[in-house]
Order: sequence, then C-alpha cells, then structure tokens
Amino acid sequence: RRYDKEYFWEVNGEPSYTRYVYLKQGESVRISFTEDGKIPEPCELYVRDSQGIYSYTFDGSVLTIDEDCYVDGESFSIRAALTSDGGINIVPELDIIPVLAEPFTGVTFETSNDRTLMTWENVPNLYSFAYSINGGEEREVLIGENTSLDITSYLPENARRALVEITDVTYSYPVYDDSGEPTGETRKVVHDDVMKYVVEL
Repeated sequence: RRYDKEYFWEVNGEPSYTRYVYLKQGESVRISFTEDGKIPEPCELYVRDSQGIYSYTFDGSVLTIDEDCYVDGESFSIRAALTSDGGINIVPELDIIPVLAEPFTGVTFETSNDRTLMTWENVPNLYSFAYSINGGEEREVLIGENTSLDITSYLPENARRALVEITDVTYSYPVYDDSGEPTGETRKVVHDDVMKYVVEL
C-alpha cells in the first residue's frame, strides 16, 4: 500500500503475494501491475537485466522465457514506471527467476529385428543422462550428436517387458562474467527427477 492505494503485481491475472516468480524455460506468463484493482494510466513495464545473460522476450505484458535460457538460480526484474503527481514513481520490482524445464521428453522405444532402440529428443543444452533397466546398473549417456541408443544387450532374455528408469538428467550452460561476457567455462545443472518407462519386448 502507498498513498492510501493498494498496488499488486499480477501474473496471469492473479495477484502475486510475493515479489518472486519462478518461470520454467519455454514458459510464458502475462504480467500486469494494478492500482486498486485496475491498471493505472500511464504505466510502463520494462525489464531490468543488469547482467544481460538471460534470454527471453517481453512485449510489455507477456514474458516468455526462451527454451535455452541460462539458469543459475539468480533473477532479472520487471519494473513498473508510474507517472504520479507530475513525477516518476518506481514501485518495487518483480523478480523473475528462470528455472529448468521438466527433463527432456520424447523418449521412445522401438523393437525391430531383435534390436531395441531407445530414442530421445535432443533439446537445447542437454548434456547427459543415466539410465538403468529393471533396477540394474546405471549407465551414463553423453549426448553429443546422439539421439538414440541400442539397449538390446542390457535387456532381460525371454521377458515381455522391462522397466527403464532415466535419472540424473544434466544440462550444460555457459558461464558469464559480471559484464555479461562468456568466460569459456560451463556449468552443469542436474535434474534429480526419475523418468520411468515400460518397454514392451
């Protein structure tokens, strides 16, 4: 509250009771700022990104985090500039914290000519993952240009189905210095989600 008026940041039309908004890579939200339930006039929303390392689009109302946006647990901000009583009033910022999207999707299994291939969608910054079959030994797969893997020799003999679990999905991101320039180093971020698939043999 300020000047006997109630102000809210709104995300997708709902008031935000915190100044922090966590958005997944590839996610879009509509952002507005209200005064007593209405958008004040004039009111301009703009991005404050001092490091310039995050990738997104913002048209003044809809914010979209790019699918390959850098993720480091830090934030950039949305600001509202209000013209009030002849002056510019900068209200508290809304901090946007990019977070990893759900682990990669598009995992399929195809058995043909006594061979079973595990195929996956190669998404931005995907570095590696581990997989195990029926709770057995975990094996790490480095992505590179690969989008499929022959898992035939690891499958149980004379079985109709097998459980494949994918864990430790890892993404690799470039590291930037304080001025927003790439350092040449990379930072690995690991998902601890478990992805489970039943493979029909």
